[in-house]
Amino acid sequence: MALSLGASSLRAQSAAPDPCATTPQNFPTYISTTGTAQTRIPNTAVDITLGLTVMKVGLPATQRALAAQSGTLLTFLRAQGAQRLITTNVSFTPETRYQKHSLDKTVGYTGTTSVSFRTTPEKAPDLLAGALANGANTIDGTVFTPTEQEIEDARRDLAAQATKTAVAQVETIARAVGLHVLSMRDISVGSASPGTPDIPSPAMVAMPAMMRAGEPPPPPIATAQGDQQLSISVSVTAAAGR
Repeated sequence: MALSLGASSLRAQSAAPDPCATTPQNFPTYISTTGTAQTRIPNTAVDITLGLTVMKVGLPATQRALAAQSGTLLTFLRAQGAQRLITTNVSFTPETRYQKHSLDKTVGYTGTTSVSFRTTPEKAPDLLAGALANGANTIDGTVFTPTEQEIEDARRDLAAQATKTAVAQVETIARAVGLHVLSMRDISVGSASPGTPDIPSPAMVAMPAMMRAGEPPPPPIATAQGDQQLSISVSVTAAAGR
C-alpha cells in the first residue's frame, strides 16, 4: 500500500501544471544586458626610470663611485621637485678575463643601480637632459599616465554613464516585447580598462655619466604626453512584466 501511494503522489506532482505557463502575468521575465562608456583622459604625469653604471678596478672603489654618482643624481632630482624617488636594483658584478690553464682573473667590477621618479610632462624634457648630465648613464623607460585621482574621477563618471546606458537598453528591450521594467535585480560594475597609450616609451638613451665643468647645459629632450582611453562596462539584470 505504501509503495502504491508513493507512486500516485509522484504522478500527481509530475502532472501538476506549470504556473509560469498558465499564469505568466504573475511571474516576471528577466532581462540582462551590458552598457559600456569610454573616454580619453590626458596623461598629466610621467614615470621615468634611469640607469647608473660605473666600472672600477677594485670593489671598494666601485662602491664609492656608484654611491657618489647616485648621490649626485638624487640631489639634482630632489632640487628639481621630482616625486616618488626610489632606488632599486643595486648590484656589483666582477669583470673577469679568461686565462688559459688557470682560473679567470678578476680585472675589475661593474656597479649598477636604477633610480625611478615621477614628474610632470612639462618638466620631463629638462629633467631627462639634466639627469644624464648629473649621474645617469641611461634612460631606461618613460611611462606617460594620468594620476590615480584623475583615473578614479573618470571611473566614477564612466560607471554612471554605463549604468544609464544599460538601464536604457533594458527598458527598450522590455518595451519591444510588450513589457515594462518592474525592478532592477542585479548591477555589476567592471573594473576600468585603460587602452594603449598614444605615445610609446622611447628607446634607451645612452649618454656620458657626468657633465664636465664649464660645459653648456644640455638641451631639453623633446617629449609628447598624449592621452589614454579609459572604458568601463556595467551589466544589469532587471525583472520585467505586463
